[in-house]
Amino acid sequence: MNRPDSFGLHKIKQAPPAVMRRGGKRGKTMNEMKIRISLYFEIKDSEMFGGEGSVGYTEQNIGFTVTEEKPRIFEESAYDYVKRAIANMAKSLGVSEECIRTISKEEYEENTED
Repeated sequence: MNRPDSFGLHKIKQAPPAVMRRGGKRGKTMNEMKIRISLYFEIKDSEMFGGEGSVGYTEQNIGFTVTEEKPRIFEESAYDYVKRAIANMAKSLGVSEECIRTISKEEYEENTED
């Protein structure tokens, strides 16, 4: 499936997990690390995917930049970040949080191949 989902996200086949880049700021050199995190979800009973009894799948990609001065990518734990993403998605899709579960990339790809 190579079309955007309800969150405007596209399925990406392959992306490097981290890329380092040297850059300057006010004559000062610093290292930046680009990190991309992909979350995969199974969603049940959403009108977006056909209503009660339906099952749909979505991918959410998040890009972060970390530096020595700002080494953390989450203000909270990764677990809390994902729980909040599920809560926001449930509200947006009009389903309960119990209708959304995280899945592996492999399960996502198995269920979204054309």
